[in-house]
Amino acid sequence: YMFNVSRFFSKKELDDMIENLDSEGVINKLLESRYKAYIKDEKFEKLEYFIQKINYEINKKLIYFSNNSNVVLLSYMNLSLIEVENIIDIIEAARYGIPSEKTSKLLIY
Repeated sequence: YMFNVSRFFSKKELDDMIENLDSEGVINKLLESRYKAYIKDEKFEKLEYFIQKINYEINKKLIYFSNNSNVVLLSYMNLSLIEVENIIDIIEAARYGIPSEKTSKLLIY
């Protein structure tokens, strides 16, 4: 949010992905990029989960290694939002009687 910079894709590559690829194509493109290091050989069915997992891993790394206090604060806020989403998923799963095996696949950690 604070920096208008992509870590591993140029603006042209991002625009091309937006205009020409579906969600499966984007996942494949991400798996071929340096973002693969953030996902630890997991299989994803939904693009949103894939992006959230990468976001989680990057923010976790930034909290430990960044010297910029603004970046650390922003990373903490992003991790807090992910944690709140995890709690909501757990509560909804318990409410609707979803098995814990399916629920654990929804959680980002």
